[in-house]
Amino acid sequence: MAFILDASVFLILVVTCIVGYTRGFRRSIIGMIAAVIATVSAAAFSDALAEPVYNRYMRDKVKAHVMKAIEDADPKEIVMDKLKERGYGDHFTEAEIGETVEKGGDLDENISELMKSKGFGNDDIDGFNQEIDSYLDNELPVSIDRQLEKAGLSRFVDSIHISTEDMRECVTRVATQSKADAADYIVEKAVSPIMTGVIRCLLFVISYLVMILLLKLIVAVSGILDKMKDVKAADRFAGLALGTIQGLLYCAVIAWALTVFCRATKDSLTVFNAGIAEETYLFRYFFDFFHG
Repeated sequence: MAFILDASVFLILVVTCIVGYTRGFRRSIIGMIAAVIATVSAAAFSDALAEPVYNRYMRDKVKAHVMKAIEDADPKEIVMDKLKERGYGDHFTEAEIGETVEKGGDLDENISELMKSKGFGNDDIDGFNQEIDSYLDNELPVSIDRQLEKAGLSRFVDSIHISTEDMRECVTRVATQSKADAADYIVEKAVSPIMTGVIRCLLFVISYLVMILLLKLIVAVSGILDKMKDVKAADRFAGLALGTIQGLLYCAVIAWALTVFCRATKDSLTVFNAGIAEETYLFRYFFDFFHG
């Protein structure tokens, strides 16, 4: 990927320089203005439409799969099963566990208080809390990932990281509110930002291509370029300089779009991330300008 990015920078600069020299300054300036207008318009459209498109076509589907993933995440059963696995089950009743889980707040603290009241020591309590943490860090997120895979979002699964704190809040909401509310929380915290970011980037590319084609059509119909038939030597060299600037502008736009993409996906996709940009020799200068 790093080689492709560097090669793209080189090719863009070569092509824009050749085109600028061939067209001359006057024709090139029109193309450059069109590119700027298309970029600004695409950025505005993609920013305005990304969230509505996600909410309209994807959010309910994602939420349904998250709900399916957590349908077995009954906090009372989880805690009771973990206690039984450690041989502590006989010391607690389901009513006690249910009351402890439904108190809300920090699950570990609530369980620790209950275990202390039953005479358990700190080592036993810490060991049990580690098992609960392991469930929240591994088992439940894996279950959610599998459901997202079934939803056709497997290419984004690696980028969706659900923190332990968010998983705790999810389990707490299952116990104190509803699974629908818990699913909403996970979707808003972990899934929606990434999916909205990906959609924003796709819409930017589509909007840019549509706008640039539309502007070229307007210029062609207006006949402006027909009046610029004679291209003199000075005009060609000025066009070459402008072509260089235009090439740099294109590279900057690509770098900016990829910076937005990295931030939207929390820099965790394998297809492109800041680490890949740092491996480049040419592209990194454009990327670092926006990424910081």
